[in-house]
Amino acid sequence: MMYPTQVKILLVEDESSIRTLLRIFLESLGCVVIEAKNGREGLKRYQELPVDAVISDIYMPEMNGLELIKAIHHDDPMAVIISMSADPEQLSLARDLGAQKTITKPFDLDEWRGVLDWIRQSKSIGRSMFAPPKFKAFKNKLAVWRRHDLPQIPLQTA
Repeated sequence: MMYPTQVKILLVEDESSIRTLLRIFLESLGCVVIEAKNGREGLKRYQELPVDAVISDIYMPEMNGLELIKAIHHDDPMAVIISMSADPEQLSLARDLGAQKTITKPFDLDEWRGVLDWIRQSKSIGRSMFAPPKFKAFKNKLAVWRRHDLPQIPLQTA
């Protein structure tokens, strides 16, 4: 499915060859790509520039991808984050922290086409649908708590 909207992506990857390959590929599909070489730089760029999605490696110097997910979701629980790693345990942790998609390295570029379609879809219908599961669960609990905490007002009869 094609979504005509342009997507701005923050790509956070410490290996320059992977970062360059993904940037060229994503740009060939019409994306605007902002690069960062570690989590700390990625967080700074995220705070300075509006983006539609963050694609981040997990193992990086200065601030790893898991720390980056926590920091971004602290300020923006609706952020769209895709994590990539060769380590399945780390990808599982990334999902637990709120990454909506994970990609196993080494990856196939065709896999990224599907991810890009998903990002475009999330942009076109609104990011709230893609909020991290823990945030959705918190919102649901809060809604139930609010319903039960309302004061009971007796009906007045005339």
